[in-house]
Amino acid sequence: MDAALQGFLQAIADAESTDELPWMAFADWLEEQHDPASGLLRQMWEHPLAHSLRVLRSMRDHRIIGRTQPPTPDDGFQRLGWVEWSLKPGDFLRWLASGQTTQWPLWVSLDVRQPRQLLEMRQILQRPLPAGIRLGMSIEAALADTELLAPLVADPRMMGLEIEGDLRAPLPSMPNIRYLDLTVTSSSTLSEILAMPNLERLRVRMDGRFLGGIRTLESLPKLQELVLHTLGNMPAELIVRWAEQVPLRVFGLSLNHQLWDLTEDLFAAILQFRRLENLWMPGAWLQDSLEWEALPQLTQLQRLTLLGSRGYSQRLMRALAELPKLHELDLSHSPTLQDIHLRALTGSQSLVMLDLVSCPLLTPNCLPTLQAIPSLQGVNLAFNDAISEGHRTQLQQQCPTWIVHP
Repeated sequence: MDAALQGFLQAIADAESTDELPWMAFADWLEEQHDPASGLLRQMWEHPLAHSLRVLRSMRDHRIIGRTQPPTPDDGFQRLGWVEWSLKPGDFLRWLASGQTTQWPLWVSLDVRQPRQLLEMRQILQRPLPAGIRLGMSIEAALADTELLAPLVADPRMMGLEIEGDLRAPLPSMPNIRYLDLTVTSSSTLSEILAMPNLERLRVRMDGRFLGGIRTLESLPKLQELVLHTLGNMPAELIVRWAEQVPLRVFGLSLNHQLWDLTEDLFAAILQFRRLENLWMPGAWLQDSLEWEALPQLTQLQRLTLLGSRGYSQRLMRALAELPKLHELDLSHSPTLQDIHLRALTGSQSLVMLDLVSCPLLTPNCLPTLQAIPSLQGVNLAFNDAISEGHRTQLQQQCPTWIVHP
């Protein structure tokens, strides 16, 4: 590989997820080489959806990605609870060798993409870890075969595992794992999950083939969080049937669709999960005929994502305001959301973060409404043509304790 190209790729890999400089430098270099990919790279970076996702990942998931030094309170995360520090094993190994410590507890997620990084993981586990470090690993399914993975997850300090892609090999014994994120590709995978007695947080992606075995997850003795993600555009009828099969103590539900109708049957099925804490419904048609007044029955709901949804009404927004624990609300990329819809949110006593990225019908008239939401501490108004940078700056000045993105 050309040395210059390798240098640019390394700079991009080491940069923060919201750092534009290495990407634009790479685009400039491609342009000098008369490579038409330079224009495409700039378009990809500047696309509103791509930018908003980068900002949201930083704002909502509380992650510091790719940096070789741990986050500090100066990064502005002190009000957002736990922080995840995601980086490469080699960078974390060098940080350990420096003898530094952290200022607060961290979830350290190590990103494993190459076989040599598995060797670096072994070196990390041969060292003492500073107090307050909880260790996890994100690994591609191609590397996660039993022979390579088993010695790493056997270490009692390895508490979390995320497997990206379809796992082909059986899971090794992982009695110490507390957090697991993976795609269920066979009924045997469910049996292997049930053999993890200390599992506290479980996120599984699956389709309709494994409906029958999902209820068995209720028997995990220490499970505190269960998030279920549907794969592909699963028909609404199958989701209803799927919802009837899952345990009632589901804490997160993600309906992975593109422009789909939220039917009465599906809405009723969602309401069964009275302990639901996180609900993702991107691209939904929010029919006004639904019994939105029943929505506050989800008394534990803390995060709701309606990205790209349509059909907002005053009845729906009043119901959202009545959710007693709703902290984060994502209404981004909603083509029908208007200023008047936000007025009902002034009745919320719990809403902390509100995402309004790329809602083309919003105007500066919504800003006083946002300031009237008593519990609000942050808002994202990027890529709204009528709301300029000057408007956002003025909002930040009027609400100095808020996080206004960007």
